[in-house]
Amino acid sequence: MAEEIFPASALAENRQRRLTPEQVKALQADAKVSKQSGGTAGLWLLLVGALLLGGTIAGRVPGSKLQSLAVGAAIAGIGVFLLISQGRTRGVVASEIVSGSTILDTIEGPIRREQYDRQPAADLLGSGRNIRGDARYHFYLHIGGRRFDVGRPAYEAAPHDGVVRAYVLPDSDRLVNLERIGDAPPTPIAAQAQERMKQLFGSTTPEQLASMSAAGPQSAAALRQVLIGRWHSQGLGLSMEFRADGTVAAGDETKRWEALDGSRIRMDGQEQRIAVQGDAFVLVTQGPALRFTRIP
Repeated sequence: MAEEIFPASALAENRQRRLTPEQVKALQADAKVSKQSGGTAGLWLLLVGALLLGGTIAGRVPGSKLQSLAVGAAIAGIGVFLLISQGRTRGVVASEIVSGSTILDTIEGPIRREQYDRQPAADLLGSGRNIRGDARYHFYLHIGGRRFDVGRPAYEAAPHDGVVRAYVLPDSDRLVNLERIGDAPPTPIAAQAQERMKQLFGSTTPEQLASMSAAGPQSAAALRQVLIGRWHSQGLGLSMEFRADGTVAAGDETKRWEALDGSRIRMDGQEQRIAVQGDAFVLVTQGPALRFTRIP
């Protein structure tokens, strides 16, 4: 069974800003592997840099001697740095020292995923080689104003959108867990559309609907008695007339209707919720909640 990147089973502890014993072991093991990989990479770079320096001094490397010496020294220097540090980034250091008493940081905000292709930059620099596999890409998660450099598994496991809460090792960029806690905020265009819908149809919250229902008819017979008459929706420019014979006229259409109880009607076989208060009612549809007022 593949390891879960963002384990749901650990969220109860993580919400208390604590790590589970399994997470502590996994982080320490990951830090050990990262150190070994960093040391190995440092050794190889040091050898490559030393061979390039030696070949340049011996005259076996074509091209500019000064340029070859500079490149060889730079590669060897990076190798020495990795050997000394063993690739211990902030995330690796934080993972190495975790314990059951570690207090996690939390970050909340909209999530955005970013995948950066390194091949165009390599082509621009005249590399002449194709970067293959995951080495071709950098994967990033943007959360709450911060950018996290992650691997492909974490990138693919992260939500595509929405508001998330990230659990992070203190003083590092090491993501421990992630959960989606809400929908993405509306775009400016969507926000404008929502505001326009409110202007047209009125804004009715679930609490207001519940209040209207509580104050309105409490039986099917009472709802039927209240609805009979003519009603108008300013937003739609639509008039409806509920008739005592069980029909309702809406524009050029005539449909059958019946009251099911104090807050539900059925029109043309479709059940819809309705909340009546005084000379107004709100009809809850799959789209907006439509507000109607009585025509005297």
